[in-house]
Amino acid sequence: MRDLTLFHKMVQRFRDMRIASKMFAGYFVLVLLPTIAFSSIFYNQFYTNIFKDYSQSKQHLIEQAGGSLEVSLAQTESIYNLFQYNPEVIDYIGGHYMSEADQVYNYLKSIRPVFNFAYSGNSSINSVRLYMYNEHVLPVASEVGYYSDLKNTDVISRLKTLPMNKGLWIVETHQTDTIPSMTYYQKIYDSSFSIELGIMEVNVKPGITQDFFNSVSSVPDRNIMFFQEDRILYRDMNMKLSEGQTTAILDRLQKQPGFYYWSEHKLFVNSVAVQGLPFRILLINGIDEAFSDMREKTVGFAVIIIGLLALLSLIYYLTVSMLTKRIVRLAKHMRRVDQNNLMEYAGRVDQDEVGLLTVSYNSMIRRIDDLLNRVHRAELMKKEADYQVLQAQIKPHFLYNTLESIRMLAELNDDEEVVEAIYTFGRLLRYSLSSGENDTPLEEEIENIKHYLQVHKIRMEDKLHFRFRVEAEVLTVRCPRFILQPLVEDCIVHGLSKTRRGGTIDVHIWQENERIHITIADDGAGMPHERLEMIRGVLARRINKDLLQSTGSGMGLYNVSERMKAYFGEDSIFEIESRTSEGTCFTLIFQIRRDSHAESHDRGR
Repeated sequence: MRDLTLFHKMVQRFRDMRIASKMFAGYFVLVLLPTIAFSSIFYNQFYTNIFKDYSQSKQHLIEQAGGSLEVSLAQTESIYNLFQYNPEVIDYIGGHYMSEADQVYNYLKSIRPVFNFAYSGNSSINSVRLYMYNEHVLPVASEVGYYSDLKNTDVISRLKTLPMNKGLWIVETHQTDTIPSMTYYQKIYDSSFSIELGIMEVNVKPGITQDFFNSVSSVPDRNIMFFQEDRILYRDMNMKLSEGQTTAILDRLQKQPGFYYWSEHKLFVNSVAVQGLPFRILLINGIDEAFSDMREKTVGFAVIIIGLLALLSLIYYLTVSMLTKRIVRLAKHMRRVDQNNLMEYAGRVDQDEVGLLTVSYNSMIRRIDDLLNRVHRAELMKKEADYQVLQAQIKPHFLYNTLESIRMLAELNDDEEVVEAIYTFGRLLRYSLSSGENDTPLEEEIENIKHYLQVHKIRMEDKLHFRFRVEAEVLTVRCPRFILQPLVEDCIVHGLSKTRRGGTIDVHIWQENERIHITIADDGAGMPHERLEMIRGVLARRINKDLLQSTGSGMGLYNVSERMKAYFGEDSIFEIESRTSEGTCFTLIFQIRRDSHAESHDRGR
């Protein structure tokens, strides 16, 4: 009971406060306090995940670099195919040439070029050598020797158990500050793979790992190690680590390959195993680099929070201001109302005297508006909506077909024609998206279909020809955007593309009195009489347009017809003439609507 009384006192005290104090208290509770609480929670979560995200990005980087190194090693391993599947090499090391003269002749003729090709095809190769089992074959210094010359007992023992068609990478190092030397071994068999003839040895240059180093870290900040089981093969460390830290890192990495953040030593540890190599590559980064990245993100986070606070403060101010400005805004709105501007008041309506007045006012406006021009306004709105929908249907269809043409060109051609196609398509795309207006000068519409035809000209080559005859002043004449492109597209897709010989599209524009005449004709496949009559019936609104949904191009023609009527009026004309194997001709006739800006400019000149 006492708590309830205390609550009533607090409410009463709040009611008695001045309006400025109430606004400040509301700002603190509704804006400032929630923003601070949200920022604190989000920042803590952000701080918790930043190290994990940083380590994951480093792991992704080292895995990408490891993949590139695998590709380089695979190129080296592919040299084996040059020797194993070369009959001359197999015959030579297998002892098929009996005399020394035959051996020397065939080596210089057929085998030495294989070595030269191996060196020229892979710049990372240091040396290539074959070790033969047959000691009756003449050896060649630095290129072909005997199996007994292979002194590395570790290599010999591991080669004995090496399966067929499997290679072996041997890594040797004498000092941890020197990049290990890597050598690839693989057995060579006779043509039936039943008898071992020798061993191929490929020694690669240490620089094969240079691209890997450059990808994962810059030279001043490089901290990379190669380790095999429990020993370090190579170390390039800008960071100082004790022996205990190094041992602990290697022990943990054997249990947890991949990446992790070691909070005890404040280190990020990432590793990757390259397929074929007997060691793992280890990348170590200190926490300072992550903090540097975190500071940058923190600044961005602070900017977002400040912006959010400013936005919420603005919203709160506007909300509070509406409490005192509602009547003023309603009065200003009423002064703007006349017979040409019957707009309802869209402000806030509450259950009080001002709200009741607003509801009554809006009801009166609705009744007046219905009595004056309800039917006329509904018809205009319907036409405008249909106009927007029809134009929106055409644009994506046009863009899709243009992209398809460029894709087909890119698959069929590998030359600079693609550059021209993309440039022309860029002009088309700019025309499509450069303006929010629904109409454009007829001159720009003509330029647009020229670009459209140029794109198809690249694809169809000599199968497409076109010509333009413009015998009217089209700079100041306005028309709907994309009113001609569907007709040109229909000529290509349903006219010329259905004939092997291709054909010509003829665009003719002229003026008679105050009306513009446009014909777009092709000499392609044409259309059957039944199809033509169906489209004419839909355009004349005698047949349901839904019949065109499953019959190809008719919907685009219907869109053009409806847009012309909505823009130029019902007296505009859109006609179609077509005969099978003779082509199709589209005719548009409409009253001139001029560009007021261009017309004023012409009069001024």
